[in-house]
Amino acid sequence: MQIVSDVTLKSLALLNFKNWEELHLSFSPVVNCFIGPNGVGKTNILDSIHFLCTTKSFLSTTDIQCIRFGADYFFIKGEFDRIGNLEVIQVSLKKSEKKVLKRNDSNYQRLSEHIGLLPVIVISPQDTNLIYEGSDERRKTLDLALSLSDGLYLHNLQRYNRLLQQRNAYLKEADTSGRVQHDILTLYDEQMDPFASYIYNARNSFLAAADQYLSRFYYTISSAREHCSIRYQSDLADNNLAALLAQSRQKDRELLYTTRGVHKDDLEMYINGQPLKKFGSQGQQKSFLIALKLAIYAVIKEQTGLSPILLFDDIFDKLDQKRASQVIRLVQEMKFGQIFLSDTHPERVKMLTQQTGSHSKFFMLDEHQKITHHEA
Repeated sequence: MQIVSDVTLKSLALLNFKNWEELHLSFSPVVNCFIGPNGVGKTNILDSIHFLCTTKSFLSTTDIQCIRFGADYFFIKGEFDRIGNLEVIQVSLKKSEKKVLKRNDSNYQRLSEHIGLLPVIVISPQDTNLIYEGSDERRKTLDLALSLSDGLYLHNLQRYNRLLQQRNAYLKEADTSGRVQHDILTLYDEQMDPFASYIYNARNSFLAAADQYLSRFYYTISSAREHCSIRYQSDLADNNLAALLAQSRQKDRELLYTTRGVHKDDLEMYINGQPLKKFGSQGQQKSFLIALKLAIYAVIKEQTGLSPILLFDDIFDKLDQKRASQVIRLVQEMKFGQIFLSDTHPERVKMLTQQTGSHSKFFMLDEHQKITHHEA
């Protein structure tokens, strides 16, 4: 069993990030609560923390959408304590320029070098997309989790995707010219194969570990005894990629894209052996998704020895009081790391944080974005 070392955010500074013109905050190493009406920017503060940790927003589809209306840049700075060392992370973006990411005043050559330094998990209402949207949403969540826990995963994924794009481009080029060189397709197939194998094995192992936590966490949250499970669906369960692509080559030539591979993988969710999307009630789906995200958290913690930062974005508004209390109880029992949460009801937040018995900091936001804070 690895010794767990916490990652905590000590302070945050924002300039022109979404609806925040300027903001400076310092935090509790345990629990931090942002309380106020909808639309004042609570979620955007959580999103800025996610951006510092992953170089991406968990809400906006493009970075440019994170620049405040009327401004031409944004800037985020965070001071983190990581295993007792100070890490100062800065990310900035100017319109029509590349995003700049710095660690301790040194520029990263590649943004991917940063992923995994500061693990983070967000639980938000947008998680319902994992049920109702396409497989790309589920792969995106899984890929981020693996990139945070496995230093080689993102490299293998990027190399695979680059070759996939090149193979697809060649299929279209060959169709336009009317000539296909099978040795070129075979070369792509052979080059993609080891990267696909790594991705498949990493996903399979990670999801098997997460599945071990899922039902236990679900039971703690809901006090219900439904059996929950996740199943990894992949073409590579039957054969290696090179063989699969050889079998599907004619179909790929007709459709002009690569029809098989780990880019088609999916994560299926079940409750009592039935598809969650079709047979799960709204309450069951909410509890399942929270349990799933906490299971992902637990596996990252187990594999890295680091307690990720945990972001709860307005999820307690969607849960009854009992389930909300059970989530906090689970977090407390599992000794999760630093927590940031947003909510609209101060009394509910006070009740939930009292359960932890830990040091908490409360940030009260009004409709004019004025912030007052106190500690308990």
